Amino acid sequence: MEKKVRYKAPEFSFLIKEALSRYTALPSLYEWQEKAVKSALSGKNSLLVMPPDDRVFMCCILPMIISKKMSIIYAETEDFLKRQISILEKLEVPYISPENNRHTGKQSNIINEIGSGLYKIVLCSDAG
Repeated sequence: MEKKVRYKAPEFSFLIKEALSRYTALPSLYEWQEKAVKSALSGKNSLLVMPPDDRVFMCCILPMIISKKMSIIYAETEDFLKRQISILEKLEVPYISPENNRHTGKQSNIINEIGSGLYKIVLCSDAG
């Protein structure tokens, strides 16, 4: 049985800054974005509605990077979906998206693969 890792709220700021410096060139998140990441790390659901930029995407993947749990991300536009894929490939994070699944012929197995932990990020989109 996998042991749950629980962090205390003050540790979150350090973990977020450490992950940002390791994986991005971003110096920080906006305060409200950091609150959303801390909420996700605390085991709470978060919903952010904001224009797409690199900080937005980092809000989505930082909880996964820090906690090692799966994230589900919805991309409103095809451009944002492609930017997300580019960052995930650079970070070598296993993911499934409409782009890399469109012609595989194995749609019936996707739910099982997601459930087994094969992917760390599930990208969803009706764009394109």
